[in-house]
Amino acid sequence: MNLFYERSETEDEISLTINRHTLLYVVISAFGSWASNKYLGSNLLTTILQLNWVVAMIIALVYFFKALGLRKDFVAMRSKDNYTMTGKTYSLNNPLTYHIKKGNTSGDT
Repeated sequence: MNLFYERSETEDEISLTINRHTLLYVVISAFGSWASNKYLGSNLLTTILQLNWVVAMIIALVYFFKALGLRKDFVAMRSKDNYTMTGKTYSLNNPLTYHIKKGNTSGDT
């Protein structure tokens, strides 16, 4: 699975599975390294904290630009109102998935 989302396409629909755990892990590790540096305070932990924040910012930027790439699918999905959502936002077993129907949904041919 991709770090941020997985897109699969069939003849009838496009499925977008959103993975929000990557950002959650980055935030938790950044907070954990900050807390350990505050209470333990060593030069090694300070260096790890600084590197962790840099990595967190890089991952957040990559996530942002990947989300911009998904924007066209979401705009089309919302304007046509031809989608269903399954799953839960932060579930590991049942992640949030958007199922977008392809084709003309108004019945006109």
